[in-house]
Amino acid sequence: MTVEATAHKLTVASALGDYTVSVEPSLLTSAHTARPYIDQVAHDCVVVADAKVLELFPDSPWFADESRIIGLTAAETVKTLDGVQELYQAFVDRGVRRSTTVVVVGGGIVQDVAGFACHTFLRGVRWWYLPTTLLAQADSCIGAKTSLNHFTSKNILGTFARPDRVLIDPAVLSTLARVDRASGCGELLKVFLMKGREAFAPYARDLDALLDAEPGSCARHIAAGLAVKTEYIEEDEFDRGRRQLLNYGHEFGHALEAASDFAVPHGLAVALGIDFANRLACRRGGGDAEFVAEVGGVVSRLVAGLAVRRLRWADLLQHLGRDKKRVGKDLTVVVAHRYGSLEKLIDVTREEAAAVAADLEHIHFTDLDRTAPVREQEQP
Repeated sequence: MTVEATAHKLTVASALGDYTVSVEPSLLTSAHTARPYIDQVAHDCVVVADAKVLELFPDSPWFADESRIIGLTAAETVKTLDGVQELYQAFVDRGVRRSTTVVVVGGGIVQDVAGFACHTFLRGVRWWYLPTTLLAQADSCIGAKTSLNHFTSKNILGTFARPDRVLIDPAVLSTLARVDRASGCGELLKVFLMKGREAFAPYARDLDALLDAEPGSCARHIAAGLAVKTEYIEEDEFDRGRRQLLNYGHEFGHALEAASDFAVPHGLAVALGIDFANRLACRRGGGDAEFVAEVGGVVSRLVAGLAVRRLRWADLLQHLGRDKKRVGKDLTVVVAHRYGSLEKLIDVTREEAAAVAADLEHIHFTDLDRTAPVREQEQP
């Protein structure tokens, strides 16, 4: 996979087919801006849209024909095989054919459900993606992954299914709650740390502008973040090697989401997972204490409004042991030793993980004592 970038456009070459990512204000709301794109699919398309987005932008040119609209509630309970089944039926009811283009409008949950459905309905129909959250615009819109939950296991089902086109409107981010923008900034934090200090520094400097949805800053950092991600997926599109480093912060993050019954938003869970991973690297002697402190300061700014702070470690550990990238009997955690230096550990013991978790600043585990030795936890 290779990527060519202009100011706010990425052309992604993939084994699954090339696709273009365009970052342009008012793509969702302006008929003038959207018209060239709508005209390409207007002859045969349906629109799968987040129900909240339909309410927020009822006059969007993409929603002009109500007979083509399929509303979808963006909830983790929908990101399941049952949710996909309901979407299949909606496709049948709307007469979706192999010639139809499905335009998907919404955040990551809508992308996962609709992308999976499009990839498997009629053995695959074309789909375009208009991401409406910072989390989706800055991360999940590229990389060709769709993920579904199965009972209590997060993202354990899925396919590689890239959209045929991605259209990003950074202007819609002003409608999000600040916590949702902070969640998106958690994923941006990940890729900029992976790139190095030279990428992290401008992100940290502009963090307030990102949290305030300043359009220019959002467009610039979204494009930069996607460019970093492509450096990993270009050489490992199907996630067998280097791309797995993009799981930095996600092992702990996914477990935290599940243990909190998804009360902790994904990107904030990832930010806390990054803090956990950095501290783990330091505990092993390979990390940089100054790096941990600098990144921890940004994490503190992101999670300042986090409501869920008291959990049981035993609950989180149960989900951590189920991570789909885990190998062997120990835990798998991608850690960063310093800016741009990452390693995938596959031998993290439960004792190590518990010791690090006990010292986290932003979440208190009621069954871990910060002052007492941590005993080895029973394997879930």
